[in-house]
Amino acid sequence: MEAGRGIDEVKELLGHSSISTTQVYVHVSRKRLEEAARALPDVVGFGPKGNSS
Repeated sequence: MEAGRGIDEVKELLGHSSISTTQVYVHVSRKRLEEAARALPDVVGFGPKGNSS
């Protein structure tokens, strides 16, 4: 939302079926979102620890 995205677009990007679910997360600061985004590759196994190449 801080990047100019509308809540409907954020809802779709996050895969939420309900806008109320997205609203729970819109108060999260940009710093926390960036931290979560950086951690995501490790969570799904594509980070340095999970990279088999």
